[in-house]
Amino acid sequence: MINYCKTLTVMEKLYLCFNALRPPFCNQLVVEGTGRVDETALRRALRLTSRVNPGTTLKVVGVLGRMRWVGGPVPRLTIVKRSSWDGFSHRNAPFLHNTLDPETGPTCEIQVVEGPDKTFFVFRSLHAVMDGAGQRAWASDFFSALRGDQPKGHPDAVCSAKAARSLTSEHMEFPQPDGLPPCGPADGITSGNDHQWRRVTIALPKTSALLADVAIRLGVEARGHGQGVVRLNIPVDFRYFFREVRTTANLIGPLFMEIAPTETRASFLAEMKQKLKHREHARRPWGYDAFSWLPMPLLTMVLKRAFAREHAKGRYAFSATLSDVGAYTARDCSAGGFTASAAFAIPPMADQQCFICLKGFEDRTHVVVGMPSVFCSHGRLDHLMVSLVDAITANTTPRT
Repeated sequence: MINYCKTLTVMEKLYLCFNALRPPFCNQLVVEGTGRVDETALRRALRLTSRVNPGTTLKVVGVLGRMRWVGGPVPRLTIVKRSSWDGFSHRNAPFLHNTLDPETGPTCEIQVVEGPDKTFFVFRSLHAVMDGAGQRAWASDFFSALRGDQPKGHPDAVCSAKAARSLTSEHMEFPQPDGLPPCGPADGITSGNDHQWRRVTIALPKTSALLADVAIRLGVEARGHGQGVVRLNIPVDFRYFFREVRTTANLIGPLFMEIAPTETRASFLAEMKQKLKHREHARRPWGYDAFSWLPMPLLTMVLKRAFAREHAKGRYAFSATLSDVGAYTARDCSAGGFTASAAFAIPPMADQQCFICLKGFEDRTHVVVGMPSVFCSHGRLDHLMVSLVDAITANTTPRT
C-alpha cells in the first residue's frame, strides 16, 4: 500500500459537516449493464485497485486545523441480490443510504446491485475524500483490474487549497443568500434526511452547449416563482492545470455563474470561458483558511442554522449546482462478463436546493436531478425534469 497523508482542507471539512447533518454526503457513480461477475474476481480487482489508489482507503484523524487524511480500511464490497431498483430514481434503493464513516472507515464502497435483467456497479465515496473526477478515475482502474489489466493508479496526495493558491492570488466575495430556487419555496425549513432524485436519458452527446441549455432553463424556471438573482455553482476541475498529477482527491473549485433573463447559449459560454480564463474558480474568500480552526460541532451548527435561514427566506447563496461529471464509453467500464450500457452520477445532497449531474455515455447524456423533498411537493421535481429535457432537445443543431 502506498503511504498517504494529506491535510484536510476547509472545503473537505465543510463536506464532513454536511455528512454529519445529512449522512451520507457522498458521490455515487453508477454503471449499468448486463451480466454477472464472479465475487472472487470482484474482490481481487478491489484489492489491486485499492493498492494503487490509496485515496480510496482513508480515514480522518486530528482536531481543528490539524485534521488530516491517513490510511484506513479498504473500500467495502457489498453485493445486493434480487433488487427491484431500476436506476431511474431513489425508489427501491435503500442501499444508497449506507453510511460511510470518516473516522473509522471505510470512506469508500463498491456496491454490485443485481436486478432481474440488469446489474449496477455503484461506486460510492464520501465527497470529503474525493471529487467526481477522482471517483471516475477510481472506477476506471477497477474495471481495468477486472479485465486483467494493470490499473493506472492515482497515488498523489494533492491539497486543493495549495493548488488553488498556485493558480491565483485573487480573492472572491462569497455570494449573498439572494438566489432564487428553480422549484419555488421549500415546504419546510429542514429536509431531515429525505431527498429525491430522478434520472433521464437524452439521445444527444454531452457538450458544453448542453450545459448552457440546462443553465438557461434553470433561470427560466426559477423566475417563474419570483423576481431575483439566479446563480449557479459549477464545480470546475483543476486537473487541467496539473496534467502530471494523478489523484483521486478533491481538486475542484466553484465557478459562480449568474443567469440573466436575456441569457443565450452564446453569452453563457462566452462568460464562462472568460471566468475560467481568469481562474475565478480558484479564488477563495478572505479569511477562508481560518475555518479550519473551528471545532467540527460548532461549524456543523453554523451550517445547520444557515440552511434553516435559507429555507425560511426562500433565498440561497446559489440557485443550483450544475456538475459536468465527464463521460464514459462502454469499453471503459465493461469487464469480467459485465457489459456496460449506461453510466450516471447521483449527486451528493445535504440541504442544497437543487443538484444536477450530467454524465456522458457513448452518444447519450444521462441527466440526474436531486433535491430535498421539501422542494418536491405538487410534482415540482417531475415538472423540472420535463422542462430540462425540453430545453435540451429543443435545439438539436450541432453543439460545440
